[in-house]
Amino acid sequence: MIYYKTYPFDEACAVSQSEKELAKQIRDHVLEYAFITETGSSFTDFDIKYNKYGKPFIENGLNFSISHTRGFVCCATSLSPVGIDAEHIRPVNPNIINKVCSAEEKRAILDSDDVAARFFKYWTLKESYIKMIGMGLSYPMNKINFSFDGNFISSNAEDAFFDTACIEGYIVALCTKNTVCKINAVKLP
Repeated sequence: MIYYKTYPFDEACAVSQSEKELAKQIRDHVLEYAFITETGSSFTDFDIKYNKYGKPFIENGLNFSISHTRGFVCCATSLSPVGIDAEHIRPVNPNIINKVCSAEEKRAILDSDDVAARFFKYWTLKESYIKMIGMGLSYPMNKINFSFDGNFISSNAEDAFFDTACIEGYIVALCTKNTVCKINAVKLP
């Protein structure tokens, strides 16, 4: 399940300290809501540990992943390892495309009618995978490759299943281990 909340921001302005504080409050609210809904207990009731790459986890407990981008915070929960990423669509630096995408992915991005949306679809899928495996950005994103056949997502990532959606203008990707996944999203008030 994915729990999310949106908040307004001014795209013309840089991220302010008050926006950062608001995003943190919303992140805490989304985590709390997800844990109470899924376990009946508060997030703070659990002994949260961190792996060597900084991924939070609960031993023998609910698997979760959190993501935030300007205006959007989300949390995915699952019985199996899970990773989620969300991105606000914005202009893309071509150097990033070259750094994280395969030749086939670059071609698909540059041939797209919406370069930024296509890039962030690849980016969020890649990041959801590296969050699921618990390595974060220490894992080279260009080692994971994706292709699309309609709604079917193909990847060279082992034991991983993916889904992607556009939720209120944000690109969201979900990755689970050994379990077919489908984005089911609940918007928080």
